[in-house]
Amino acid sequence: MIRDATQADAAAIAAIYNPFVKDSAVTFEVDEVPEEEIARRIHERRTGGLPFIVWEEDGQVAAYAYASPYGTREAFARTVELSTYLDPAFNGRGIGTRIYQDLIERCRELGMHLLVGRVALPNPASQSLHAKCGFELAGVLPQAGYKFGRFHDLAYYTRLLD
Repeated sequence: MIRDATQADAAAIAAIYNPFVKDSAVTFEVDEVPEEEIARRIHERRTGGLPFIVWEEDGQVAAYAYASPYGTREAFARTVELSTYLDPAFNGRGIGTRIYQDLIERCRELGMHLLVGRVALPNPASQSLHAKCGFELAGVLPQAGYKFGRFHDLAYYTRLLD
């Protein structure tokens, strides 16, 4: 079941996200994120009118996805950056694709025009997800992030909605 995230989901979301923070370069965040900060992020997106959703299965949050403002200037009002993370225990079942597609449709309903996905390279799973969901590679920022003692490239994927 896909539903809107609530403050009560913050601990489950932190449990999904923090292993990616501490064990991989798929996110350029370097410090684990406390549950309270996740709750603040959920609140900020939701009160800002943007979707923050979870995939719940048998009472457990298996994945989450959300849209963030792309920039603070008014001209960016119809551009959002999308993010999604999946509990690895649920890999290979299509959940990541389905929650991302739901997020895309919610953004369409909100009148968004351009969707942006940032992917730290290499990340074949995320690159494949973006391709499946109709995104195109817009460009790569070489050595944009430094984590685990080395630089990582950052790919930008985009999708126009109207």
